[in-house]
Parts: sequence; structure tokens; C-alpha cells
Amino acid sequence: MVASKQRACLPPGERWAEGFLLSAAVLLFVTSVMKLLSIGSGPRLLLAPDPLLRIRLSWLMLEESALEVAVAVFLVSKADRGLRLLAAFWLGALFCGYHLALAILDPHAYCPCLGTLYGRLGIKPITADRVAKLLSLYFLAGPLFMWSWKPIGRLTRWVRAGSV
Repeated sequence: MVASKQRACLPPGERWAEGFLLSAAVLLFVTSVMKLLSIGSGPRLLLAPDPLLRIRLSWLMLEESALEVAVAVFLVSKADRGLRLLAAFWLGALFCGYHLALAILDPHAYCPCLGTLYGRLGIKPITADRVAKLLSLYFLAGPLFMWSWKPIGRLTRWVRAGSV
């Protein structure tokens, strides 16, 4: 209750930033759970090496899950908002870099980012691949938008104060 009242007192740009950070943390947690459930289900695909990093997919997904949970916890922490946005941007840059490298080296390969659980849900691999790419762009573009919003928030406060 107190947090929602504090959030309501924030300028619009800061509310958007906090909303983005919370949504990014939830998405990271959900994708981490999907990876862990995929590892637990044990399909043969997870024994194969990652098409780009050449690490066994099950180990890579376990490491990714740990990283995603750590970043998700950091995104909702009381740390400086700029650092939390930087963490989301950093993760988005890693994800986008992976997708770009995979597209260059093996254009027909689907990203194994979301594990294998999507198949059991009736989702096609290309759809899961596109969702993974959109999430990567969300983590990359979200902080950029929030950083560009900050001067607009200052200008709005300046105009409201009657300085114009």
C-alpha cells in the first residue's frame, strides 16, 4: 500500500521507469521458470550443444536461469534506478547480441532461449523464437526509452512551475 502511494507521487517518467522495471523482472522470472521446467522435463534436445556457444543446452539454460533470477531480483530492489535500468539494458544487449550472432552464423536455427516447454503448450518453434526476440528488444529498448524520457519529465515540471 505504501509503495503504491509512493509510486503515485512520482513524476510520470519515473512511474513509467518503475513500471518497466517491474514488468521486466516479472518477464525474467517467467522465462527463468520456463527454462527450469524444460530442464526438468529432460528431452534429448537439451543434451545437444547450443548452436552458438557450443555449451550443452541444459547447462546453458541453468546458467541463464540463475542470471535472469539475479537480474530480476536486482530490478525490483531499492538500488539506484539508473543502475537497475542499466542492468536491464545490459541483459537486453546480451540477448540481442546472441540473436544477431545466431542469425548470422545459422540463419535457420531457432533460439533455444525459452526452453522446450512451448512445444507442450502447442506453440510453434518460430513463434517462441519471435517472442524471445521481442523480449530481447523490450529489455534493450525499454531503458533507452526511460533514459530519453527523463529530460521530458524535467521540462514538464519546469513548465508547470511557470518558468516559461
